[in-house]
Amino acid sequence: MSDVKISDLIAITSMSDTDLLATSQDQGGGSYASKRVAFQTLKSNVKNVSVQSKTEAYTLTGSDDTVLADASGGAFTLTLPSASTVTGRVYHIKKTDSSGNAVTIDGNGAETIDGETSLDISFQYVSVTIVSDGSNWYII
Repeated sequence: MSDVKISDLIAITSMSDTDLLATSQDQGGGSYASKRVAFQTLKSNVKNVSVQSKTEAYTLTGSDDTVLADASGGAFTLTLPSASTVTGRVYHIKKTDSSGNAVTIDGNGAETIDGETSLDISFQYVSVTIVSDGSNWYII
């Protein structure tokens, strides 16, 4: 039985209270692969997301995922870690307050975010998702 690739997944079917059947089709639309997966195994691979609330300057770490930023007390900066230390890392950052104070997301040193050294979020509920390619940061 072939491996079922998540990127090619087309169906998940419940077989019982404890098992699922994952089915994928290759990118060319040709062959199919199915694999019985124990629900507990699938469940154990689900990652819990870290959610941090910040109201002042903070440097993100490799264990952060989501940052809820409240700038009602004044503008502040969230500094990204060195992109080379967290290749593939994705961060979700959202401004939660209605003030006009900006939350600035700053690349580490000379690193950029979509070619810019920093990014300002000035409006409530605006969010940005960024990823490291090992050299810089990109909005996705």
